[in-house]
Amino acid sequence: MANLTENYIENYIITNYGIMKHSKKAFNLACKKTAKTAQCKPIEIFHFIIENIDFNGFVIQLFRVFKVCPMCTQKTKIV
Repeated sequence: MANLTENYIENYIITNYGIMKHSKKAFNLACKKTAKTAQCKPIEIFHFIIENIDFNGFVIQLFRVFKVCPMCTQKTKIV
């Protein structure tokens, strides 16, 4: 898996969606800060947001990020 860079963000979004509407610099920074808080890789956060790809028990609910406990399905707010 590639490192998350501004060029990667721009190329991925243009290739898959045709147009880049938001700041790639701000998106990159947000992914890095969120990844640090969630203790994962920024590129995982990027694909989690863009493609809604779940990883390591993380799910999106109403634009908040939760980690779901696999034993009890209890949610812990991350962001």
